[in-house]
Amino acid sequence: KDDPWTPSKRVDALLAASKPAVERVVCFDGVGHCPHDEAPELVNPFLLEFLDRLGKDKKKKGKVNQNFMSLLDDMFAASRS
Repeated sequence: KDDPWTPSKRVDALLAASKPAVERVVCFDGVGHCPHDEAPELVNPFLLEFLDRLGKDKKKKGKVNQNFMSLLDDMFAASRS
């Protein structure tokens, strides 16, 4: 929301031009261009939800690498609590 390099009007235009590749854009008050650095406590839950959904979709198709999913679980375990 407070990104000096990519103002909200530009984000809206990018979102419209990149559908369906971009599912959604979430703006955070007081956070600028690097939300993953500035507010990981806000960003990480979205990343975890996406990875979880991606893993479930791939499991349904039988293409998931269990070692990779285990590694992701280990990497993000601290962020889940």
